[in-house]
Amino acid sequence: MPTSVDVAVLHCSPAGTVATTAEVIAEHTEKAGAKVRLRTAAGHMPQAIIGSAAARAVRTKATAARVQAERVVKSTRATKTGLTAEN
Repeated sequence: MPTSVDVAVLHCSPAGTVATTAEVIAEHTEKAGAKVRLRTAAGHMPQAIIGSAAARAVRTKATAARVQAERVVKSTRATKTGLTAEN
């Protein structure tokens, strides 16, 4: 009988690299069959940071960070399975 796996991915970042990395981890963990909860610990951040223009600017850069994080995940998976870029 398969075992059910529940995973919580928690981060304390409204946007940017940490948030993007958490999203990628959650996405790939879910694809592997786990039940995933992605949560931001926003209650521990100052409100000025959460809603600031700087945070919005960081979110616009998150797409590039997400692409980089996905490359890292793919590279790690390829290394573990012995695949190369040609495969």
